[in-house]
Amino acid sequence: MTTSLSRVDGPGDAELISAVRGGDVDAYGELFARHVDSARRLARQLAGPGDADDLVSDAFTKVLLVLQRGGGPDLAFRAYLLTAVRRLHVDRIRSGARLRSVGDLTPFDPGLPFHDTAVEGFENAAAARAFASLPERWQMVLWHTEVEQQKPADIAPLLGMSANSVSALAYRAREGLRQAFLSQHAVDPDDVDCAWTRDHLGAYIRGGLSRRDAARVDDHIEGCRACAAVYLELTEVNSGLAALLAPLLLGTAGLGYLTTGSGSSTVATTVTAAKTWVATHASLSAAGGVVLTATAAAAVYALTQLTGHPAPPQGAPPLDRPTASSTPTAGQHQQGGHHGRGPGSHGHRGNGPQRGGGTPPTDRASSSDPSTSTSGPAGGPTPPTTGPTGGPTGGPTTGPTSEPTSAPTSEPTTSPTSQPTSPPPTQIAFTSTPPSRPTFGSTYTVSTNGSGTVVISVDPATTDFGTATAACRVNGSTVTFRHAGTCVIAADRTARAASTDHATQTIDVPQESQTVAITSAPQNPVVGGTSYPVTADPGVAGAPTITGSDACQAVGATVSFVHAATCTITASWDGNQDYLPATDTQTFQVGQGAQEITFTTTPPPTNPAVQDAPYTIRATSTSGGAVSFSTTSAACTVADAGVSAATVTYVAPGVCVVDADQAGTPDYLAAPRVSQTITVSDEVRAHLEVTAVAQQLHGNGQQRVTASVTGLPVGSTATLTVSVDSSAHITTNDPACAEKTQTSGQTFQCTVTKAAQTFVFDTTVNKGRPLMTFHLAPVAPLVFTPDSKPDFQLPLGDPLPLTAAHSPFARRTQN
Repeated sequence: MTTSLSRVDGPGDAELISAVRGGDVDAYGELFARHVDSARRLARQLAGPGDADDLVSDAFTKVLLVLQRGGGPDLAFRAYLLTAVRRLHVDRIRSGARLRSVGDLTPFDPGLPFHDTAVEGFENAAAARAFASLPERWQMVLWHTEVEQQKPADIAPLLGMSANSVSALAYRAREGLRQAFLSQHAVDPDDVDCAWTRDHLGAYIRGGLSRRDAARVDDHIEGCRACAAVYLELTEVNSGLAALLAPLLLGTAGLGYLTTGSGSSTVATTVTAAKTWVATHASLSAAGGVVLTATAAAAVYALTQLTGHPAPPQGAPPLDRPTASSTPTAGQHQQGGHHGRGPGSHGHRGNGPQRGGGTPPTDRASSSDPSTSTSGPAGGPTPPTTGPTGGPTGGPTTGPTSEPTSAPTSEPTTSPTSQPTSPPPTQIAFTSTPPSRPTFGSTYTVSTNGSGTVVISVDPATTDFGTATAACRVNGSTVTFRHAGTCVIAADRTARAASTDHATQTIDVPQESQTVAITSAPQNPVVGGTSYPVTADPGVAGAPTITGSDACQAVGATVSFVHAATCTITASWDGNQDYLPATDTQTFQVGQGAQEITFTTTPPPTNPAVQDAPYTIRATSTSGGAVSFSTTSAACTVADAGVSAATVTYVAPGVCVVDADQAGTPDYLAAPRVSQTITVSDEVRAHLEVTAVAQQLHGNGQQRVTASVTGLPVGSTATLTVSVDSSAHITTNDPACAEKTQTSGQTFQCTVTKAAQTFVFDTTVNKGRPLMTFHLAPVAPLVFTPDSKPDFQLPLGDPLPLTAAHSPFARRTQN
């Protein structure tokens, strides 16, 4: 799960630290404003109010220099600053020490050396190593939430994220610390029970185990010193982070720093109450082989309060407290309920030897006569017997006598009694045979031998005991099998006094088979056709998973056909605790699909004419195969132009029909032919070009101008009109040109009948720089296109040759 943390306005501590390292002193002012109050609170605990401000100032100066050199923290600024305050205070004490000779050392005798057990216990414990292994970001959020007791909204600006994101980060940091702590004990223990217990300690402390698993952890850590130590340390990490982390960084001033902060009342109450709790439960520490430090006591007490199971009151009998020899006397019985979450706080089942070692205790004797029950501790001796009994008793008693003797009898018995006592109780045994393969919902009636009342129950060793998924349940003597697993039936004689009164019978309840059946059928399965919704009868297993083969693909329960081949549909269910996996298949042939051809280009918007530019035609097919083009028309030709493309050339007026085909693929049938029709116009495109050149003849302003007209279609006619104003005079000897009469200036009209025709004019400039104008006009049915520009002018009178050119376009419609 990558989780993104939402940002808040304003830089976090990490951004401010980076800015300081880059030379931004103002950023350090923001860090000062955020953390100066915490630094002053610690300084007052260390040096007193008088020197606190100087100590804080020196600490901030020292941290600033370290940051400017590129050192210091990347994120956890406050923890680093508080450490600097503490170390500067220690340096001041050392530098101010003076050696002075005195006659009497009594005033300076420190007495017994002080050992800060909180710091020693933490620094030497796995919890310290676990905390040090966390990322700096996690260490910072744990410090501010647990030690400073700050709210997420107060921490958010320091980290540059929202309050909700701080809460999520704190949760992950706690879980990370718990896992890191357990990894410090990652050496695989030799005992399988130890390995199982340590894997479940985290959920055990949080109250997340089932009753059966919690009881199993209870029983194990009661007798295993190593696991009890891990449990107590993990409890310390889980509930006493404030009391753990503060002494680690702040030394003996840590508790004072805590009690003056926002969480002072909580921490003080926790430490005070924890001392009382540990004093009351001293046997728990001894049984686990762990000497609790003050911080561990605070953690254990906090755990007791948080889990909702208060510790026994002061003066109450200790839970499971062993005797000095660690060997319980006959008749002693372990006390306590099963609601606790710690060693010694659970109920001990007296069916076997105690795991902790020593002589196993026997169960309390049961008697219908109150006068024969144990009336007090095994302290006073019974009177000695007056003589030997008449013979041996019939068997051992089922429990201890009301009071044990203080010494053995003076001599053994010499003769048997006159009548034997009652025979020992018969070993309880099952007389019924369980089914070899019981099915869900089936029943089995249990019967046993022996006299007395026998209670049939489900043993805790049953799979998922005490839950809705337990393998079986018992009603009277009838066992009902409900789920797959191991069903353990317990038979107990009431008021039992020996192990003969308990027996178990184990029955394996196997997983049952199931049927998954496909109930639908495809309709016309072809490539690219309508998808196929698969339906299946899941039986008792739930919806199956639908998968396809290469020819068909399944998305959820919908199958699409992608290849013309054999399609195999599989409906499968993986199974669960109760049912075995099951599958069903359906096989059918997928046929070739139909396809279409689509043109992706269109012909020119107006009907093209012969000699117009060729047209490139393109198309695509549903199958993705290449499209080929052809034509049988005389008006055009078709030439290949690459994949699914061709070049259409117009060669004659008429109708041009271009056909497109796709021959088919392994998955698709041949596509129906499609065509594109183009009408080729009977118009002829003409490109008329006029060129005029002026050449100097004499020094008296005479010039010769040559005008050329080219590109006229055969059989067509055009008119070239040449004119000047009165400032020039022109003449020509070309018979195709005739002068038009006009009052001012001159105009010659020349008839163009050839594909290339030249006209020569002699000009004389009278004054200025006159312009010689040329106008080209078509003669019907030849017409100019709208974009034609048939007029242009040539200036006369320049001493150098002049050239002017114009290329009008014309169109001639053929009859």
